[in-house]
Amino acid sequence: MAHVKLHRPIKTKCTTSSLEDQFLGIWEKLARGWPDPERQFLFHPIRRWPFDFAWPAYRVAVETEGGVMSFPVTCDKCEEPVERLNKRTNRRERVYAAMGRHTRSEGFRGDCIKYNAAAVLGWRVLRYTVKDLNERPAEIIEEITGLLGEGKQVDVDEQLSLFAPDGAEVSR
Repeated sequence: MAHVKLHRPIKTKCTTSSLEDQFLGIWEKLARGWPDPERQFLFHPIRRWPFDFAWPAYRVAVETEGGVMSFPVTCDKCEEPVERLNKRTNRRERVYAAMGRHTRSEGFRGDCIKYNAAAVLGWRVLRYTVKDLNERPAEIIEEITGLLGEGKQVDVDEQLSLFAPDGAEVSR
């Protein structure tokens, strides 16, 4: 009988970014009574793709989308900030350029592949930016707990066995 070791979460309170730390602080403060998420949960049976936070039995995951930086665009000739007219508000606004892993072509494409694979496996992935965490923490918790409140979606051990070759023993 073949033995297959499937990817499991990294058991730690450590996070990999200050944005993840911020999310965790919001969760601990506002989501009392709800199960804590697993951190850096490797959800895919083959690829080593982690979710920042996951509730595996509920098939709910949270990704904190850091790495999006913006800066004001300046004129090459005079170095003054570039402005444009916002047609909706009829006001002049500064123009900002964005950069970061999630906004560059390959990073964005990689995220799309990862999130599509998660959807195929039945995951519901919620994505939050630093602006979301700063401006709407209570709404974020409501969105997550709303999904958790729908109840468990899968038996984790049963789901893991689906990825094992016939006759293989599954361990976590």
